Amino acid sequence: NEILDFIEPSFLQFHSNEFKLAIASQLDDPSIVAILINETIKSFQSEEVLRAELISFLLAHYNRELKKINRLISVSFEKKAFLIRQLRGKISKLRRGELVGL
Repeated sequence: NEILDFIEPSFLQFHSNEFKLAIASQLDDPSIVAILINETIKSFQSEEVLRAELISFLLAHYNRELKKINRLISVSFEKKAFLIRQLRGKISKLRRGELVGL
């Protein structure tokens, strides 16, 4: 549940559908069952490891979003500048080791 404060299915490039199913507790869905029985998938051993992975994931996500915004032509300059400042702020906090919420 804590992860949901920081990421949502749309953040995922891959497996967003599986993430949605897991959130909805649809653990009997075949794609979720496949994940649960896959022994090569390991759970995080500690909260510190999970936190580090979340920070890494979010940094990559927000950097991708920043690149997308820079390429937008249908958005006004003011809106674009606002979004860029917002994303750069989140990236800065993540680089300092702070998790940023949605």
